[in-house]
Amino acid sequence: MRKRITALALFLLLVLTLAGCGKSEAVKETERLIDGIGEVTVDSEEAIEVAEAAYEALSEKDREQVSNYAALTDARQALEAAQLEALRQSVVGTWQTKLDVTDAMVEELDAQFTGIDISFGDYLKQFDFVMVLELKEDGAYALKPDPAGMEPSMQNLREAMEPFIRDYLRAYMASALEESGIEGDFSTLEGLEAAIGMDLDTAVKQSLGMSISDYVDTLMDEMDMDTLFADTVDEGTYTVEPGKLQFSDESEPTDFTLEGDTLRLKVPEENNLFGLTELAFTRVS
Repeated sequence: MRKRITALALFLLLVLTLAGCGKSEAVKETERLIDGIGEVTVDSEEAIEVAEAAYEALSEKDREQVSNYAALTDARQALEAAQLEALRQSVVGTWQTKLDVTDAMVEELDAQFTGIDISFGDYLKQFDFVMVLELKEDGAYALKPDPAGMEPSMQNLREAMEPFIRDYLRAYMASALEESGIEGDFSTLEGLEAAIGMDLDTAVKQSLGMSISDYVDTLMDEMDMDTLFADTVDEGTYTVEPGKLQFSDESEPTDFTLEGDTLRLKVPEENNLFGLTELAFTRVS
């Protein structure tokens, strides 16, 4: 009888010991949630967060019982890698920005044509600087003027240039006549032409060897975009991090946001283009 009681006691002790080593329902549920994550994609974030929350809610002792916890940490790392790749892919493409730089263009031209109280701002109606940013799949980038996008602005410049040059030359010649002591009403083109005995175009052609129109064409040829905006061309490589674009020619990463087809870049202070602090690009391809 004593042996049977002892055997029964040992059996009960073994059952109780095994029961104490068993996994709680919370542990089993956590393991089930981890197994349910499956192959990790950018759409796995919710499943991973639910599994992580379940694990964090466990006691220290229960956490030690979660046999597939390593799979959860691997899933988190894989998710971050997938999200980073998705972010990189989201910025790949060609982007365009259009900047109204009419005031800057007027200031530049006024600085070249001095001595006469005439501003190019009275002639130029609009000048937009258009740039394209190419962020390529292989990690290369290029930022440069967009010739096609600049055509309307260059046409506006050409249309403004001829009347500006005509009025500038008239005012310049009138000033020269007045300084020479010649009297007359030089405030009008007719008065000036009467004083010099010929029309303005003939006088300019005799002086410059070309008509005003040809002179303007020469000026426009000298203002080709490759020369005019040479300092705005950048090329190199780039990398992407959340909220940051690191360009190879910049010491610090550039802050960016992406909202649909709009990419906004914060302009570094040392490269403050036209006084702007942000460039907004629209996806074109």
